[in-house]
Amino acid sequence: MNEHYRPAHTLAWLILDGLGIQDLFNAGQIGHFAFMLDMNLLFEQFVWRVLERLCSTTVGKVKYQSKNKSILWDVVNHRTYRQIIPDLLVEKAFNETHTAIPVDAKYKRYDQGKISNSDLYQMFLYAFAYAPTNEPAHLPKALLVYPSSNSTPKTPVIVEVCGQAGQAHARICALGLHIPSLLDELQNRKEPGFSSLLIQQF
Repeated sequence: MNEHYRPAHTLAWLILDGLGIQDLFNAGQIGHFAFMLDMNLLFEQFVWRVLERLCSTTVGKVKYQSKNKSILWDVVNHRTYRQIIPDLLVEKAFNETHTAIPVDAKYKRYDQGKISNSDLYQMFLYAFAYAPTNEPAHLPKALLVYPSSNSTPKTPVIVEVCGQAGQAHARICALGLHIPSLLDELQNRKEPGFSSLLIQQF
């Protein structure tokens, strides 16, 4: 009568006991099925929900996957060449100024190495594309967020694009988030660490 519960019980047992596959080619006694999670999408939506919670009362509106067809333009044919879609846009409104800071969530171990060239190029494109036209004194800026294994908040990595004369033209901030610590701050209202560091970027 209860046989149809067996797969669910087996999966729960594997998770609760922290079991895993040691050798893909080694036969075992436990039957199981395979499933995969798109961790890039999961982390992206996690950052979205966190920013929505943190920014709604302090910074502004958070837009998810906001498409823009006006940035890359085909001049000859007078049409959109390609649309760009930053993961998130954090819109700020202060007095008569309005800015949007692009945010990309990268599920990569950037706490163990440098940011890849392709991700830097992408972030600098976002920074230039959403640069505030009414604030020429402010550098165009974009934020890259990645998961970190370090439970102690660290100062973000800051990379600037500089001209030949050495003048900075755009800035990328890369911030590592320790997910368990961040969740603990949000759920138990502990002294803010990662959450306040994240808000400071806007």
